[in-house]
Amino acid sequence: MAAPLALRGLSFSLVGPGRVGASLAAWLTACGARLGSSVGRAGLEQLTTGGQDLLLLAVPDPALPGVAAQLAHRPQAAVALHTSGSLDAAVLAPLAAAGTAVGTLHPLKAFPHPLPDPEQVRGVFFAVDGDPEARALAFRIASAWGAEAAQVPAAARSLYHFAATLAAGGVVTLLAAAEEIAERLGCSVRTVARHWEFAKRWLQNAMTPT
Repeated sequence: MAAPLALRGLSFSLVGPGRVGASLAAWLTACGARLGSSVGRAGLEQLTTGGQDLLLLAVPDPALPGVAAQLAHRPQAAVALHTSGSLDAAVLAPLAAAGTAVGTLHPLKAFPHPLPDPEQVRGVFFAVDGDPEARALAFRIASAWGAEAAQVPAAARSLYHFAATLAAGGVVTLLAAAEEIAERLGCSVRTVARHWEFAKRWLQNAMTPT
């Protein structure tokens, strides 16, 4: 489980309090970190996080370059981490040029809605990359959460994201195709349902340690 005071004294601000951002912020505070500001993209104009330890950016991928550029005009935290799975730390170059160590902290987890319970982060894998200081903080956070983390360098980022996307949607897509084929062959609803039961049992077997 997450260590309640493992991040005591850590100060941070959040840009993008959506499903992912709100969840990560809740997990940080559950470990003792202190939230300074939480704003959406519309609130960037006056955001200054200078003197804080972390600026967490959980905005859509297309918005990241513009957000970084806008924030770089004012003093910001010692480290900035973004939560994108497909983009590497270089997208935060404007912040890096302004003196902030930049990196990534991508959770390999679905967020259908905000997940404030810190038990939800236990065992989750996080892809980490970036400047040494940013990587060190990302690994420290993952450890405090009881999560797993590994460095996924820029050169492997696209492959990592492809694998994550395939894992998230590949099984559902294949089963939908199998269902359509079975229906076209005139199979009964009961027969079609067996495809899903077969897949469920296969996944259970795959996840059972041997």
